[in-house]
Amino acid sequence: MKRALFLCAVTASVVLAACEAPVTEPAMQIERLASVNLSDEGQRKYQEFREIATVYSAMYVTTDGVGGGRAWGRLSLEESKQLALEQCRKFNSGRSCILYAVAVPTNE
Repeated sequence: MKRALFLCAVTASVVLAACEAPVTEPAMQIERLASVNLSDEGQRKYQEFREIATVYSAMYVTTDGVGGGRAWGRLSLEESKQLALEQCRKFNSGRSCILYAVAVPTNE
């Protein structure tokens, strides 16, 4: 009896797993919006942003290209930009931050 219940449970989970729709990430594009000469560290952070960014991500940098702030995978571009700006200001007090790049769905 236990074996029969086990087989039924295994069979049910396999059937249910086959019914799940695959989760796919929307196609995205990364747009660079500012021409700032980034420091070596800033260039490394931008490359990392390009590799990690998901839809609705943003990156701010300081106007001197030394510091910045990033946010990934938020529900909206505005939310991502706000958080990235807050991060830039938090870690680079006294310096101006500008929007450097965003990741958005290709259909926007």
